[in-house]
Amino acid sequence: CTPAHAGEAQNVLPPTAHAPAPPAPAPPAPAPPAALPLHAHTRIHVAVCAYAYLQRLYNITTRARTARVRAACCFRAKFLFSCAHVPAHARTRTRARWGPSPVRRPAAAHHGLPKPAA
Repeated sequence: CTPAHAGEAQNVLPPTAHAPAPPAPAPPAPAPPAALPLHAHTRIHVAVCAYAYLQRLYNITTRARTARVRAACCFRAKFLFSCAHVPAHARTRTRARWGPSPVRRPAAAHHGLPKPAA
């Protein structure tokens, strides 16, 4: 026997002696689906779900806040640009700049008034 063959024989013999032992570790190998154990997967899953939930909650609250702010701004703008508390000279200047309002009609166009003799 050459030393290499002797080494091979030595390598081969102990596994044959322990032949019943290798099948025992084999069944646990398929049990974990991934490299991480199951509890770690569960933790990650819970963390991801919690993060997504928080994100959605934040998104909803942010959307509600923007809507509220927009409504407040619109109300404020309507109040500011309504002619209620604007002085008359500013109103006339605005009319002159933007042209006649589509809401206002000449007085003759109203119902119940006599048509002007043109």
